[in-house]
Order: sequence, then structure tokens, then C-alpha cells
Amino acid sequence: MHCRELPLALFVLMFISTSEACTSRFRITAVEGEPFYLKYCSSLPEHESGKSAVRWYKSSGSHGHVELSPSSSPRIALHGYALEFWPVELDDAGSYIFQRGNDTHNWKLNVTRRDKNSCFTKKLVVSRTVEVKQYLQVTCENRYYQNLVNRTSLYKSLPNHWDFYSTNDCKKIAENNKNPFIQKNAEFKDQGFYTCVSSLYHNGKLFNVTKTFNIAIAGDRNNINPVLFGPEVNHIEVELGKDVQLNCSALINDMDLVYWNVLKENGTNPNVYEEEGMRISTSEGKWHASKILRIENITENNLNFSYNCTVVSEGSVDTIRFILLKKAVVDEIHSLIEKSRRLIIVLSENYMSNEVRYELESGLHEALVERKIKIILIEFTPVSNFTFLPQSLELLKSHRVLKWKSDQYLSYDSRFWKNLLYLMPAKKVKPERDEAEVLPVLSES
Repeated sequence: MHCRELPLALFVLMFISTSEACTSRFRITAVEGEPFYLKYCSSLPEHESGKSAVRWYKSSGSHGHVELSPSSSPRIALHGYALEFWPVELDDAGSYIFQRGNDTHNWKLNVTRRDKNSCFTKKLVVSRTVEVKQYLQVTCENRYYQNLVNRTSLYKSLPNHWDFYSTNDCKKIAENNKNPFIQKNAEFKDQGFYTCVSSLYHNGKLFNVTKTFNIAIAGDRNNINPVLFGPEVNHIEVELGKDVQLNCSALINDMDLVYWNVLKENGTNPNVYEEEGMRISTSEGKWHASKILRIENITENNLNFSYNCTVVSEGSVDTIRFILLKKAVVDEIHSLIEKSRRLIIVLSENYMSNEVRYELESGLHEALVERKIKIILIEFTPVSNFTFLPQSLELLKSHRVLKWKSDQYLSYDSRFWKNLLYLMPAKKVKPERDEAEVLPVLSES
């Protein structure tokens, strides 16, 4: 997110991340694969609570209460009033009971799946709201595991424009051995998800404990400096002849303007169209503004040119740029290779350009590692030196080369075309044996 600096305020509002030493809530949610604990909160110190033994039970429905101990699962550890999981898994969900003498306490534990596409789990987020210009503090702290923590990192993930729970990639913003933090006066660009990731060792294994804060920045009733969402420079990969839409979004005041600047030295682009803007009111009396620039039938003239989106308010101007780049040829080659069952390489020293060599290397990777494709090599013109070919070619089960001789192989009944046809994918619906086991006999004549 990109914006200019906002004035500092004299008022202070802060929050500090906390982690309870004891678990007082009845309903608890944990993330699979992370260390987790339940700890009974006693009004007396552990050594003054009598000599009664501490017992932990899990309610198993019709089977009643099952007592827990390290012998019942290698992932369970008991320390004083605490029941530890190293780590907690989905099947640990259920009801847990602490008992010591006359003291008892119950918990209902839910274990949620980890979000593999994000650095945090959306179901376990602590929400905080801080007014713009006021003091913001985010501190990573984990009291229970503090002595075991090896290193803690703080990540930030930005919410995408209109879908608040759809996030961009997490970026590390701070790291130290114990408790990284940020302290500043809040700006609109500070809105996002902040995730503390603490790494710790237990019995020689490395575990991560996470905690995430959802920071919402609320505006005041006065005018704000407008905020353009996104980096200052945006590179967009496009294909010639296709269309593209560039979206410029901003948080603005009622009288602010958002517009595209598409003028070139010799006039406007004939295939560039600025659409009508859209505004959505916020609860703070501001506006989310969006304006689309549509480019149809992209040509070379549209490439490497800066399309600027500008927001103007009283006493403030901000601009971000969009630059169109032609899509990389190698990406298209790789996409086609993934969809193919055979890759035919026509070999000649003059033809081995960078693109073709990438095609051959990608095909060899698919053949040797992924085993998704078979390669057919054709020597179109005599090649005296094969050192320009990748050495991995020798690892193929059969790396003999079909040689083309124009004076002998013009007829479709020639041995060359028969061998080539033999190497192509079979048309049978249910082949009699695995195609990978068929090794053709090729002729060099």
C-alpha cells in the first residue's frame, strides 16, 4: 500500500499483544501442527494447593473419561497445572477436564485446519481498531513459551482492496531473538494482518507458534491525505492482441479527484479507454474510489509506457504508475510442454537458440523428473558436435536420434516416418502394457 506521510497526533491509543499464562476461557480454538497448552488457573500457588495429584481427562462420549498421560501419546506432556500438546492435531478436539482434589475445570477444544495459502489462519485472528494519527504498537509476546523461543519474526499481510479476508503474500517486517515490535503513529497504510511467528525447540524438534492481529485503521471526521492502494510502480504482463483492465483504487475525501493520465507526446492511445469511476462510502465519512483503464487489442505501442493514476485533494497530490510488459516467451513454452505427451526437438547447431534450449531443458525435466512427457529427437541437418546438448539427455532410456535424409525420406512409407509414428502416443483406449516399458528400435539408415 502506498501513501504519503500523515501528520502526527498528540493523542495516544495503544494495544499490546498478550498471551494468558492460564487458560480461563471455556471454548478454545487451536491450529493443527502447532504447540498448544491448557493450564488451570488456581488462586493458590502450585506448591500450596495440597498434595493431591493432578489428573487430566478427555471426554470420549460413550466411553466416558479417559485419563491422559505422556504414556497415552508421545505428543502429550504434563507440567504442573498445564497439559501440553507437541503439537496439537485435528483428532485432539473434544472436552478436557482438570482435576486436583476438589478443584475441577472443563474446556471445550476445537482444532482448526491450517491455511496452507497464508502465513496465518483466518479463524484465529485478534481484531484491533486504531484511529488514524494515533499511537499504534504491535508487540510479539508469548509468555508461556518464552524460555523456549529461539527466534520470533513479525509478518504483515495486506488485505486486497474490496475483499478484506483475501490477502496478499506475507512480508517479514521485523525479527529478533524474542519479541519484535513496531511503534508508530497510525496511518492508513498500516491496516492489515500482523502475524507473530515464534520458533522453538522441544525434544530436538522445531515448532512454530503463531498469533495474528487484524489491524483496522479508522479515519477521523477531518480531511485525510488520500491513499492510493498498491505499490508506486506496477508491472503488468500482457499478450499482444489481448485486452487488459488496470484498476486504480484509493481512499479519498468527498471532494477529492481520481483520474488516469494516458496522454503521450504524440497524442492519446486510440485503444485506451477510461471508464466511469465508482465510489463506496465508508463508516468514517470517507470514500473508497475505483477507476478502470481499459486497453483493447494491445500493440507494441502500449508496451513500456507509463499509465499514471493520480489522486488530487486540497494541498496533496499522489500518483502510481502501471507499465505493460510483454509476457515471457519461456512461460508460454513451459505451459505448452505441460499440456503435451510428446516433445519433438529438431536438432541443428544453427537452430539451438536460447528459447529452443529452454524448451529442450524443460522437456528433459518433464521426462526425467516429472515423467509426464516423452522426447523425440530429430537430426535435421548433420551435427558434428553434440556438446551443445544438455548432458541430462544421456539419462533417457533411449537417446538415439532419428536422422532426416531428404533424398530418402520424402515418402510417408519410408522408415523415418514409420519410426516417428511408432514413437507417437498410442491411440488405444486401454493399452495392453505400460507405455513407459516400450522401447522402440530405431534405424539410423
